[in-house]
Amino acid sequence: RVLETGVYDAKLGINQVQVNEYLEDSGIGLHVEDPAAGEAFATVSLLQPIQLTLQRAVDGKPMNKEHRDRHDCLKVLLEPRSLFVLQGESRH
Repeated sequence: RVLETGVYDAKLGINQVQVNEYLEDSGIGLHVEDPAAGEAFATVSLLQPIQLTLQRAVDGKPMNKEHRDRHDCLKVLLEPRSLFVLQGESRH
């Protein structure tokens, strides 16, 4: 189904899959996805809703805490069975 979205090149396919289980009240720490993951990054929420907070990166790294604006972010709620794709500028 992910390939049917057209986000990934059908000939190249998806280059890696990672599965994480997040226990209650746990989340995803501030980080920048490895460029080796490719130009598009897809997240699938399977069992429970999870909130992602997206913030700017500088030169491929999270912004330093002292320079980060807590209000300059985008919060996205992924409901169960939802697909969230980052590509282009939002990917880096």
